[in-house]
Amino acid sequence: MGKTLFDLTNEKELFGKRSLRSYIRQAFGAVSELPIFENKYYDLFKTPLDTFQERFHEGGKFGWRSDTGDWTEATTSTLYDLWRKTGAPVLEDRPYKRSMTAPREMAFADRPNELQKLLGYLLGTPRMILGTESPGMMRMGGADPAHFVAELAHQVMFEQPEKYGQTRKSLIDLMLSQGGKGYDEPGTIEYVTHKTIEPQILDYLRSVSK
Repeated sequence: MGKTLFDLTNEKELFGKRSLRSYIRQAFGAVSELPIFENKYYDLFKTPLDTFQERFHEGGKFGWRSDTGDWTEATTSTLYDLWRKTGAPVLEDRPYKRSMTAPREMAFADRPNELQKLLGYLLGTPRMILGTESPGMMRMGGADPAHFVAELAHQVMFEQPEKYGQTRKSLIDLMLSQGGKGYDEPGTIEYVTHKTIEPQILDYLRSVSK
């Protein structure tokens, strides 16, 4: 028997309601692509959309197996929609052995002080840091979609922390203390992200790809 597909009527429950901030960033990204700001000769400023397009080119098709062996397919278009639903983080490469996600409170520093957190909360954009030394991370000059989706699962939690019994502050504290540890320990931030949220996202992608 095939795997039961994600019930698309539960889409809003998984991703939550998109914020006004998200729509404003999307509009800003669209404006930034107007010829006066971006063409083959120059790009006046780089937006989160630019960082996505650099790694997932138009018309791309991808397929991979999850840790449970289930096959997932996606296109650049479906990954773009998922990226938008989960806060549209800036994508950034670093020579790390693992990838990680940082909420907008950490937009201006990896270990922000209280002022930097406040400025990030008000003005910042979430970040996804892609570890280029992680096995299989970079694929054909872009980001590996399996790692990309796994990190977006963290963004789902940051978009609606109260659903997971957290506040933004407590979630940031847990990320700083538990991040990268406890993947197989129920209750940790990594366990909830990758054992609960990520499988739901993969089910969602399989459903919209049918």
